[in-house]
Amino acid sequence: MKSNTIAIAISYIFNASFYSIYLLPIFVDLKDIFSIVLSIIFLGIMPIIFIVIQSIRGRIDMFVSHQKERPKYFIPALIGYLTGYILFSLLNKSMLALYHLSYFTVTFTIFLISFKWKISVHMAGICGPNTFIILTLGEKYIPLYLLSILVGWARYRLKAHTFLQLFMGGIIAIVVTFFTVIYMR
Repeated sequence: MKSNTIAIAISYIFNASFYSIYLLPIFVDLKDIFSIVLSIIFLGIMPIIFIVIQSIRGRIDMFVSHQKERPKYFIPALIGYLTGYILFSLLNKSMLALYHLSYFTVTFTIFLISFKWKISVHMAGICGPNTFIILTLGEKYIPLYLLSILVGWARYRLKAHTFLQLFMGGIIAIVVTFFTVIYMR
């Protein structure tokens, strides 16, 4: 039972919205409050606000466990990521624009897959941003991928995903992020 509590905690701590915010200090000047606040809104709040509201109302669980319920919950995230990309592009903040675009392309891909199959958003939410950081800031950040083992264990332990769903969530996020960064850089 204790390992389930740990797995639940890991699942909350390392959800895609929170993890996107955790990485900001690696490449955003902490004095740039405007960019940080906008990023928190577009990366951290918009993607989960509808989920939180529906969960409080008792209509879904916080992890949107049922595959058929998932697609509609991607829409606010996609709007937030795309808005962030456009805004940061207009502000000539290319790194933040690309970060938001990477989230958009990965989430859009996962969104399309979710109509037919349940894939791990948690793994995509760890592997995609880690790939972004490694491609833009260097190989010294490769150890961040170790977090995918921890998150994968937690989601598997909770029976939220099969190994294949976890693996594909990570692989798709890595591949889509790679092509987004290489093509748009």
